[in-house]
Amino acid sequence: FISKAILHVPDSDNIEVEGEEKADKKSSMDSAALILLYKLEELAKCIIEEC
Repeated sequence: FISKAILHVPDSDNIEVEGEEKADKKSSMDSAALILLYKLEELAKCIIEEC
């Protein structure tokens, strides 16, 4: 499975990413969500810190 995540931010462009290929749908969706978070950090829309 390969999942795609699209985030619509008002007054901005949509952010669209594709997750890694995974054996099951849930893992594929998790991958896309994680990649989306890293994309938001790259665009300076959020900060990700390890606890």
